Amino acid sequence: MEAKPYPVEKRRILLQQNTDDFLSFLNEVKTPEGKRFIRHNLLPNQVPGFRKGRAPLTQTVPRLINDLMKEQEVTNTDSVIWGKFKNAWIAWVESHHQLNDILLEFDNGKDFDDTHNCVEPPNSDLDIQCFNILLEASRNNQIDQETIRRFYEFGYFLPSNEIDTLIEQAHSRTEIEQVRRITALPDLVDKLSEAIDLLSSRLSDIESSDERAQEYDQQITEVIDSFESQLSETKANFNKSAGQLKRAINSRLSKVEDSVKFIKTQVSDAEILNSIRQEVAQLDRHIQKSGQSLGARLDELDKKMAEIETEQEEQHQITNAPRIANQAVRIGKRYNSQLSEDNEHYTDEDDYLWNFTGLLKRFGVTNSDDTE
Repeated sequence: MEAKPYPVEKRRILLQQNTDDFLSFLNEVKTPEGKRFIRHNLLPNQVPGFRKGRAPLTQTVPRLINDLMKEQEVTNTDSVIWGKFKNAWIAWVESHHQLNDILLEFDNGKDFDDTHNCVEPPNSDLDIQCFNILLEASRNNQIDQETIRRFYEFGYFLPSNEIDTLIEQAHSRTEIEQVRRITALPDLVDKLSEAIDLLSSRLSDIESSDERAQEYDQQITEVIDSFESQLSETKANFNKSAGQLKRAINSRLSKVEDSVKFIKTQVSDAEILNSIRQEVAQLDRHIQKSGQSLGARLDELDKKMAEIETEQEEQHQITNAPRIANQAVRIGKRYNSQLSEDNEHYTDEDDYLWNFTGLLKRFGVTNSDDTE
């Protein structure tokens, strides 16, 4: 649809509107392009006290009305300011997409010549047809009565009873909203039904989850109770074992301490053996005076002393060693003394050694099975 110029009669009718009506109409322009056009092309740019193009509509709209009211503008069919106002009305139509979509489909080209000059006045048959199309769209709940009336009042149309009657038959904004709600009610019911089914399913899942949760809680409780029981038992056994171990360790330590104390009061094995070797060596020196054969016997005796030392180390006879060794020393000293006093007391060296070895066996210095 192409807009026609405002006729003089319609210009005077529009100027009867108050400032608030103009202000409200211009504020209904929502497209960015339309807003820029109104602020920078339609409304005055220079307002005292404001930067260029920054004055509010409450300051610029009254000045616009004053410009529109000038007689030379009202009567001039080629008025620039009224041409700009027609463009503002087109911007308002474009801001209402339901109305704009219908008008884009309506062709009123027959009211214009090839150069787009209007050849038919407002309220032509095509204009009336346009309002019939809008009425049909309103009955289909595509556009409301208030929008159609606004389009008629601020457009180039002249007052018409026929157009007024068509507009009165259109559905109001409230009626269309009610119809849309009723029309959407089945879909809403279906959605609510789906929501209820989904909610019921979720409730069932929740109940099932609660049952599983209760089972899990019971199992967890049983596991915790079992663990605590085992832990208590383990602690008790540990404490008991620890006590026994402690007592055993204390007993062992006590025995070790007693052994250490006893050992400290005794002569060490090394000292005993050194003492034996010294006595045997002294015996050997005296025996060597009696002959080489007796020296060989003493070597054998020294070998037996070495065996005694080995056996003492293996058996760890700590408590008996000092006593036996002392006995051997005393025996050796006695035989040494006798040998020194009377070299002829033993005429046979075998007899001497046999008697000496026998005494060593008697006091446990050598084993009873050793010979020679």
